[in-house]
Formats: sequence, C-alpha cells, structure tokens
Amino acid sequence: MKLLTQGRTVTHYAPFISDSDLAAMRWLMEHTKVSDTIFAPPTFALFAPAFTGHQVYYGHWSETPDYAMKLNDWIGFIDPDSTDEFRMMILNAAGAGYVAGLPECKYSFLKQVGPEVYKKNLQKVQ
Repeated sequence: MKLLTQGRTVTHYAPFISDSDLAAMRWLMEHTKVSDTIFAPPTFALFAPAFTGHQVYYGHWSETPDYAMKLNDWIGFIDPDSTDEFRMMILNAAGAGYVAGLPECKYSFLKQVGPEVYKKNLQKVQ
C-alpha cells in the first residue's frame, strides 16, 4: 500500500501509462504487422505486447531471455555518446524496425511515422 500512496506499483514503474505512450501503442497496433519488433524504453516495452499484440525486443525481466544484455542495448542506444552507426547496429541486431516511446528523437536514421513512433530509414547512415 505504501507504494500506491507514492503513485507507484513497484519501485521503478509508475502505476499508469501516459496518454502519449497509449497513442503510440494505438498507432503501432493499427499500422504495423504483428511480426514487427518494437525497440523501446523499459516502461513502454513492458506494456506494449499487451496493448498492441506485437513483440518487443525486451519486455518483462523474467520473461525475456538475456534481459540484462537487452536492457544494456537500450542504454547504449540512448547514450548521448553513442554514434548513429552504433545505434543502427543495435537495431539491426535486435531485428527491430520501430523505435517507440521517445518523446523527441534526434537520430537522423529514424523517421517519425506516428506519435512517439519512429521507423528505421532504409538509407545508409552517413
């Protein structure tokens, strides 16, 4: 109960999903194939399969093989010191065609296609 009084269900997840995340999940459900893999921050990736019916690169810690490694891939992806080539390598290795749950995206190899949803640009990263 103490966590709920603090607006939390577990120590690191909020007990609600933001309107912007719900809009992104709705867009993914309506505009992508079930076989498309989504690469997203932990708070988005945890709930996306239930809301979209789509697979994520990693989701729940106990249901994702090699969860720690995959979470580190996300951390490397958003690291400001990472290069676009490195980020694209992560996406390719993950088999992910979409990145979601980013309010703002500064990566030249991603094109915004929906609310907080970005698709890999198929052109080579310069």
